[in-house]
Amino acid sequence: MPITRLAEHPEARIVVIKPYPRNVAAELADNRVWQLLPAVRAGRVSEIEPVWTFGGLPSLSRLTSELVAALQPAAAEHP
Repeated sequence: MPITRLAEHPEARIVVIKPYPRNVAAELADNRVWQLLPAVRAGRVSEIEPVWTFGGLPSLSRLTSELVAALQPAAAEHP
């Protein structure tokens, strides 16, 4: 999906699953489109630790826990 599609949802939160591919963090810092995204401008970007996707239910449980932890500040802002 092109990064420009993220602009179609200005209320969205962005959750990035680490690790970034090489140099992506630096490229995003210099990417004007990324910097102008409403979620980025509002500080609604979170990172979570990598999750092994082939681990079945234990992996799904861990991914869920990581997402909940990343999104909890947003839930506190908008009860």
